[in-house]
Amino acid sequence: ALVIGLIGLGLYNALDNATCFDDAYISLRYAENFVAGKGLVYNEGEYVEGYTNFLWTILVALFMWITPFEAPLIAVVGSLIAFAANLWVVWRISLKIAPPFHARAFAFPISVALLAVQNTFTDYGTTGLETAFASLLVNLGVLALISEDDAKHTFWAGLCWILATLTRPDHALFYAVGSAVVFFVHLGPTWRARKSGIQAIWHAGLKPMATYAAPFLLWLLHS
Repeated sequence: ALVIGLIGLGLYNALDNATCFDDAYISLRYAENFVAGKGLVYNEGEYVEGYTNFLWTILVALFMWITPFEAPLIAVVGSLIAFAANLWVVWRISLKIAPPFHARAFAFPISVALLAVQNTFTDYGTTGLETAFASLLVNLGVLALISEDDAKHTFWAGLCWILATLTRPDHALFYAVGSAVVFFVHLGPTWRARKSGIQAIWHAGLKPMATYAAPFLLWLLHS
């Protein structure tokens, strides 16, 4: 009940502060022109990349195209959805890092409770900026990487962090750190399997490395 109350307080604070920040309107103008068929431009005919949140701009444009709502409302509601989803993801991460002692143990998700009412987190929960969405992608990547060491989970981690990079270029840092983690985690098994043939080497470590690296092609395509 306490956690639900704090989450409710956090949502209330986010809604109470709801406003579309001035910086968001740069991306929203690009999205509006894109939907209008003028291209991904701020002014028609001027092909300048003046946004720093490509994926967020495209998502806003997509929902403008398929719904009757205006860009500022879509952006603010999108931020709020990312805010709420992030709380769930952080709860899942906390259960992975510190699971209950047994199946029926009571687990108090203190990380979720504290995050829900943290000022910066709530302030950016309804701004129309890409901040909450990028944070959600980062935490989804963390959740995938700490869940299992298999190729499927390394792929999802890599995909989430590449999408985060397409949302905010500085988030390439998370993909880079994740690359180092995946490499060093699977370096030992790959080395130990070297005498068992290429198939054993592939399944022991190269496959998870390759699936993590595969989403990088999205960034290359964007570039």
